[in-house]
Amino acid sequence: MGEDCRTSSWPPPYSPTTQFLPALLDSKQAARLLNVSERTVTRLCKGGKINAVQVGGQWRMNRDELLKQFGIA
Repeated sequence: MGEDCRTSSWPPPYSPTTQFLPALLDSKQAARLLNVSERTVTRLCKGGKINAVQVGGQWRMNRDELLKQFGIA
């Protein structure tokens, strides 16, 4: 019959529809969006692979640039 709704992961943590994502993402939000760990996002930011700025010890990245860079939007 149908899929058991208890085992479904719907809705996903972040879907490609970005209307509910903030314009500036922190590393936790970016990690969930990219399906990687926060540590990976931090490493990519430090290495210059993700265009980000550090604000008060936290990395921030532009949502639209990140989506474009990784081919999500």
